[in-house]
Amino acid sequence: MKNNNKYLFTEIALTVFHILISLSIFAIPLCVNEMINGRIAFSTSVVFFIIMLMFLEIILQLVYTVMEQHLMKNCKIHLSKQIYHKIFSMKYSSLIQYGTTYLVERADAAVLTFSNLTIRSIPVLTSEIIIIVLILIYALSINVVMFLLMSFILVLNVVGFYFLNKSLLKKTEEMQRIIPKERKDIYQIAGQIDFIKQNDDNGRLDHILEEHLKTIEVFTMKVNMFAGGMSGLINFFNMFAQNIILIFLFYLFLQGRTELNGIFTVSILLSYFLPAIMSIVSVNLDLREIKASRDFMKLLEDNQENSGDIVIHKIDEIRIDMDKLCTVDGLVLANKIHMTAKKGEVIGIIGESGCGKTTLMKSVLKFWEQNQGVYIDNIPLERLDNSAYRNRISFYSQNVPIITGSLYDSLNFGRPDLGQEVYEKLEFLDKFKRNGSIAETEILENGNNLSGGDKQRIALARLYTEDVDVLILDEPTSSLDEKTEEKILEMALRQKDKIIFLITHRKDNLKYCNKVYQFTDKGVQKL
Repeated sequence: MKNNNKYLFTEIALTVFHILISLSIFAIPLCVNEMINGRIAFSTSVVFFIIMLMFLEIILQLVYTVMEQHLMKNCKIHLSKQIYHKIFSMKYSSLIQYGTTYLVERADAAVLTFSNLTIRSIPVLTSEIIIIVLILIYALSINVVMFLLMSFILVLNVVGFYFLNKSLLKKTEEMQRIIPKERKDIYQIAGQIDFIKQNDDNGRLDHILEEHLKTIEVFTMKVNMFAGGMSGLINFFNMFAQNIILIFLFYLFLQGRTELNGIFTVSILLSYFLPAIMSIVSVNLDLREIKASRDFMKLLEDNQENSGDIVIHKIDEIRIDMDKLCTVDGLVLANKIHMTAKKGEVIGIIGESGCGKTTLMKSVLKFWEQNQGVYIDNIPLERLDNSAYRNRISFYSQNVPIITGSLYDSLNFGRPDLGQEVYEKLEFLDKFKRNGSIAETEILENGNNLSGGDKQRIALARLYTEDVDVLILDEPTSSLDEKTEEKILEMALRQKDKIIFLITHRKDNLKYCNKVYQFTDKGVQKL
């Protein structure tokens, strides 16, 4: 994680505000003490000054809260984008292995941890340390024993919570690994809406859900019991120590070794001293998650995909010369694959399910790094810059990407708005048109209010409105009627300036292809 220097001024500003708030609180008992000592005359102006200090404290606290919340929002957005970019640029195999739900949950936890460190922890730690030092200096001015007692309380809290944090750190790291994984499995179950609704008794799922829920709650309970028990023990000692100090002060008063105002002032300052220690302790408890979050960032860094340094702006030819095509687990799907595709050609790819057609195309996309032997304009694929290369390719996946929101949100999918007229020219989007214009259709989660054909139309519309050199179509019309399918494939044929790969089970579609390659038990053969 890069150090965000842009937040240095933020940390300084918040720290200054927090110190001012603490000093305004600290000043009130000192003023009262000076009045009791007779060094400040009791008057209306003095009372007014104390009241103004109280109002100043309230105003500073309000300003601090507004600043903190505003900066926290900006910091979380900034950090989230940084971490999501890291996730998006992970190796394809790593994304499959860990799962996006797990990674996003870990990302959210890391964002909260890092933003708390930047916006809250550092200002609180700095200001509270200053307040503790000032109170200890004042205690020393009253009595050395008093100073030692308060110092002992401070040391005991720091040491006690150090060992508590050390134990919690291991538990937190384990929690950040286990709980997101269990939640990911629950989301997968809950997402199977059609299957769930068709069951006459969804109680069958209870034992599956219970396993995941039990793991989450049992682990959370153990961590909370340990943290709560140890924190409660230390808090009990703090209250006990506070009473000992007050008894000792009263003893000094009876011995004539201190004044009544000393007891009053120390009593007030103790009410600030112990909360200040607990604030530091609280920050330290939050900081226990820093290591787990840094470990997560290291996981992202260690799984970044490789990228070459050659930036290309066009693709005229793709050549595949592979000795073997493998899965990430090393399973060989095909041997001796030799293909050539040039601009203007439509390449048909056929074969039984699971024979490696999609794996081959994903290797062309540079997803599966274990498969080498792809050349772009005679340049090895490994040497190409990923972003520039993929910017020249559109991939139609069998897993149609649909996002919640308006129809235009899914059509554009993060691209600049191309305007209605671009989509209105596509005949296969007629279903979504009203009076010749694209209707404002709201899409529900996972496109649950769309048919399979509707999703394919939306995904294909993206392909045909992108300025690319290569189209990879993986079963693009499997959910469409024959008439719509014919229109779409004819549109593909009209794009003479592109290389088009067409994976299909429908042999009738091969009439649109210039070349056809078939996956068989003996390898890949050109028909």
